[in-house]
Amino acid sequence: MNYKMILVLTAIALLAGSAAARSTPSPSEPWEVAVRAVVATAKLKPTNKTLSSATGTALLVIPRMDKSKTMIVNITLKGALTNVTMAHIHLKNASAGYPIVMFLQPRLNYSARPALLDPPISFKGTYTFSSSYDMDNILNVTPGWTLDRFMSMLGDGLLFFNVHTTSQPAGAVQGSFVCPYSCMWPVCSMPGGGSC
Repeated sequence: MNYKMILVLTAIALLAGSAAARSTPSPSEPWEVAVRAVVATAKLKPTNKTLSSATGTALLVIPRMDKSKTMIVNITLKGALTNVTMAHIHLKNASAGYPIVMFLQPRLNYSARPALLDPPISFKGTYTFSSSYDMDNILNVTPGWTLDRFMSMLGDGLLFFNVHTTSQPAGAVQGSFVCPYSCMWPVCSMPGGGSC
């Protein structure tokens, strides 16, 4: 099975789990939402190999907003990290101080101020976590942003995932998001004239 197929199947599984967890029924079936989703991945690598050996992946699934308003981020870290304090999606903009676009750990929905995990998390082996968001979460953290701007930044390779630790407050593990296919929702038709 190739890498792209694994990403698509993972996206379908994540969206199916998210749809099952909602208390209100969705107008779309989970597979239907996943088919219409943009999937972006980040290969996570240590920023300083003498201080960290951790690697991993970040998976960002963004459905078409007419099918679901929920974005999902799934993170898998492998190796070891001591005293993880925060994890975010940042904008690559050095002059603006690499601003946070999405809080992942700790989960802060409507705050523009970063906070630390208390207590910090340490792991050896595999550590995974996931979060789901809607556009309001991003707009409250990054005023003036729209979904179009977010997608444009994603397509331009300007969003990256960053894990912060006490010994590496600027980031211990990072990776830039890329879309294996396209950072645009698919426009297609299905057999029988139905649209995707």
